[in-house]
Amino acid sequence: MNFFYRLIFLIFLSFLFTSCQSKIDSGFCPGLSDCSPETESSESTPTVTYSTLYSDDFDRVDETPLAAPWNFILVGGDLIELKTNQIDLTETDGADPPGALHSTNITTTNARVSVLATINGPGYAGEMRVYFRSQNSGDILNTYFCGVDPGTSRLVIGKNNGGVASPLSSSTGTMTYDNGDSYTLTFTGEGSSLSCTLAGNDNLSTSTTDSDFSTGYAGLAGGENGNNVLNFDDFLAETGS
Repeated sequence: MNFFYRLIFLIFLSFLFTSCQSKIDSGFCPGLSDCSPETESSESTPTVTYSTLYSDDFDRVDETPLAAPWNFILVGGDLIELKTNQIDLTETDGADPPGALHSTNITTTNARVSVLATINGPGYAGEMRVYFRSQNSGDILNTYFCGVDPGTSRLVIGKNNGGVASPLSSSTGTMTYDNGDSYTLTFTGEGSSLSCTLAGNDNLSTSTTDSDFSTGYAGLAGGENGNNVLNFDDFLAETGS
């Protein structure tokens, strides 16, 4: 008889185990506070969605100098003009490259700007850059900029603060200018996070954080003293939400 009772007891225990395991798998097991299966919690990073604020493909009659809605930024005898549906730059002093800022203020803290840059001649070794969050539409005294440093051939993010330029970050890789190459230069700001990319024959990127300027005006600049073969086209400003 002892064997019979033991067999009944083992069958009963087996039934209880199978029943509770089934309830555990389904997330229900009365009397057991920890019987629910563990689930991993995950936090997703919000994705910023961008939409066009303004754009300029420069497909219109020539302008000398570049006209509204652009405000040109020139030093000495520099010149920025619209020729044959693209921006043409003439640098004559070897200082800051000729450039222009768009008159539309970008008032959101999430935004990005991009421009297409093309080298239309041999031996170019000058600058190409975009301005971002300039605090004035008529000067670049207080602004971020992103572009290729001709001294190092690296992609850099920098800042003008009171007219004094300082680097914030630079890419590890370098680029090589070649006649006929086209590049898309993009500067993105999401709050204090700043990132810059160069896409084309060479692909470079760099990023940093800085909170001095949260909104402002955007624009472009470039050129090389005595070798004006850089052209810009298809400027785009977008806001993020």
